[in-house]
Amino acid sequence: MVHVIGAQNAHLYQSEMEDAFRLRHRIFVDERKWLALKKPDKREIDQFDTAGAIHFAVLRKEKVAGYCRLLPTIRPHLLDSVYPWLCTREALPTGPHVFEWTRYCVAPEWRYGAAVSDVGTELIVGVFEYCLDNGISTLSLQADPMWLTRFHELGCPVHPLGFPAEIDGETVVAFTMTVSETSLERACALRDCRPGVLEDRMRRLPGVDERPHLEA
Repeated sequence: MVHVIGAQNAHLYQSEMEDAFRLRHRIFVDERKWLALKKPDKREIDQFDTAGAIHFAVLRKEKVAGYCRLLPTIRPHLLDSVYPWLCTREALPTGPHVFEWTRYCVAPEWRYGAAVSDVGTELIVGVFEYCLDNGISTLSLQADPMWLTRFHELGCPVHPLGFPAEIDGETVVAFTMTVSETSLERACALRDCRPGVLEDRMRRLPGVDERPHLEA
């Protein structure tokens, strides 16, 4: 299952979020050498981990095996605050229906070489399901250009916002992708899995708006 974690239910996932922040440090600092993110406590937390962030975690053996994050573009996010220069061809897309997808990672012990693993597939399917359930039609990303091809194969129309550039020794391109029922079905078909992977406990908390991430 893909657990959805936000401000309203973070108290239910304190241990899992500690795992997630440590996994982020392990992957992005120790493995990928994004040294600007290095922290003495080995927890990679940035200025965008606010109450508006939506976290997704896949658990294996009670530990976080995979993680990613969605950020509302109506608030500060990476593309508008840190990497606006990646958007050289198109204006930066923003709005309540546009979210930024960041920090996608899978622990090394749950990977299959260069292929997308079961954990990675669950994250992708879970994000697609969440978007379709919450009126999010467009995702913005900054990632390796190979993801343009992968998402295109999943039936997601992709649109580059600029040209590839090098950041911390990696080639990165900013782009948007459209999420639809077709992309969800194709992601499930290509990876031989079923929809319905979300464990969204925020919806079951009393007095919680079903779309808290869209609040200003």
